[in-house]
Amino acid sequence: HPSLEAAAGAAFGVLSEAIHECRAAGALRDGDIEVLSATAWSLVHGLAVLSLAGRLNVPCEDPMDVAALATAVTDVLWEGLARED
Repeated sequence: HPSLEAAAGAAFGVLSEAIHECRAAGALRDGDIEVLSATAWSLVHGLAVLSLAGRLNVPCEDPMDVAALATAVTDVLWEGLARED
């Protein structure tokens, strides 16, 4: 599905650009940008797939619960990517 491929590429582009900007601002630890981007993308993709498959303890039809879980998971990722000072 070319339109889905284009959407996925655009979504990864947004995420990758955010990683680049955070890195340029000195907010992210040292490391390969592609690895950092792939790590974040894997988390986002995995959370979406698990949510859609009903494999989480949060009903995917409740966007507020899914958003709260996504925020919590993102916070954990950020703590792992954040620059250690």
